Amino acid sequence: MTDNIISLDKLPLLKRGRIVKIGSDDIKNRLLDLGLVEGATIQALYENAFSNPRAYYIRDTLIAIRKREASLILVEPYD
Repeated sequence: MTDNIISLDKLPLLKRGRIVKIGSDDIKNRLLDLGLVEGATIQALYENAFSNPRAYYIRDTLIAIRKREASLILVEPYD
């Protein structure tokens, strides 16, 4: 892994990242159903005052993911 791999919950708003790994088997199937697959581009778009959940844009869809679940997804940020 490279040094710039971060968890999805750390991805700055309006930045994009490429999904590198989805960590936990507990939620992996649900996230795969939502289109979160390794290699897909995801962008952090919105967050509420408490940063939980955050809204992400992936595959022409806007989805909300809780911080706990986002922390299990590793991304490589890019512009």
